[in-house]
Amino acid sequence: MSTAAWFHALWAHQTLAHAAMFFADDGIYISAFALVAAAWLHRGERGLLLPFVLGAIAEGALDLVAGRLFFELRPFVVMHVTPLISADPADNSFPSDHAAATAYVAAFLCFVDARWAVVAVIAVLLVGLARVFVLVHWPHDVLVGWALGAAVGVAAGWYAAQCRGRSLDRPSHDDGPT
Repeated sequence: MSTAAWFHALWAHQTLAHAAMFFADDGIYISAFALVAAAWLHRGERGLLLPFVLGAIAEGALDLVAGRLFFELRPFVVMHVTPLISADPADNSFPSDHAAATAYVAAFLCFVDARWAVVAVIAVLLVGLARVFVLVHWPHDVLVGWALGAAVGVAAGWYAAQCRGRSLDRPSHDDGPT
């Protein structure tokens, strides 16, 4: 039995199916909440916004290129079933944009705020598994999305950490001679 068929068989469990539908559609908001909460807590720190935005652009571009290089039908199309959530049957399954975006946020937050990074990592796992469960992605779509998002998130987070270190080391203009 394929992984997709196994998940399809689990649809009979209504509570599990409803939870998967929620996380597949709206779990990405958990990552967004973690990001906003960390940004609020670190609002006075310099050097976080630019690396995050540049990384997000890079992650989106890599995701787009990967999708253009490899087209794959969604599992519900191949299996001839109606998915549990709304999804365009003509849309490319590879890679999972949701998995890439949540992994990007989680990896970036690992360099900014460990508490909110844990929340974001949990969201990564829930969203990725739910997207496979509801048959809008194959497991490898999610794995590649995670890899793309995490790789760019680590690079952007590392750069943000370097920028934060420079801004903390720089003396302020208020300091007089010591």
